[in-house]
Amino acid sequence: MGDLVLSVVFINEGTVSISSSGSIQGYGGVSAVNNGTGSLDVTVTGAVTATGSQGIYAQSRGIFGRTLTVNAASVSGATAGIYAYNSGQGSTSITATGLVTAAGPNAVAGIFAMNDNSSSVGDLTVKATSASGGLYGVGAFNYSNYNRGATNVTMTGDANGSLAGIAAINGQVIRSNVETETSLW
Repeated sequence: MGDLVLSVVFINEGTVSISSSGSIQGYGGVSAVNNGTGSLDVTVTGAVTATGSQGIYAQSRGIFGRTLTVNAASVSGATAGIYAYNSGQGSTSITATGLVTAAGPNAVAGIFAMNDNSSSVGDLTVKATSASGGLYGVGAFNYSNYNRGATNVTMTGDANGSLAGIAAINGQVIRSNVETETSLW
């Protein structure tokens, strides 16, 4: 069945790095928060299953924080498969090699990613195989410093949501790049 793990990390300085190769199951999967000056890196190669919240929750919220990176395989959550929010000074990158889903009654997105870097230029990149969620398969929202960061979403499989398969917004100026090899629902 795998390991039952709930990882929560709060740090004020340096880099937060979480790496796991086993399966992770619980109410929440992996929860990582960086309030400091470094990067936040989450790498999970085993399956992640969260029954009550996000499969992977990653937030870099220090104004001097740097990049936020999530690398995962298959992830499922109740509200989001992967939730990544960066209000630091760097870019956000999410790579998922397996199916990412949100299937609870309050499901928002398979992958929800937001760059909210008002003090920096931050790119937002999502590369995924397949994603499905309540509203979006993938929601990628980049509000970096006056829209100078790029938003790129690349899917090799399906993206399914009740509002959009992929919703990609780059501030007030649309400079989003969406690539897909299959269907968007």
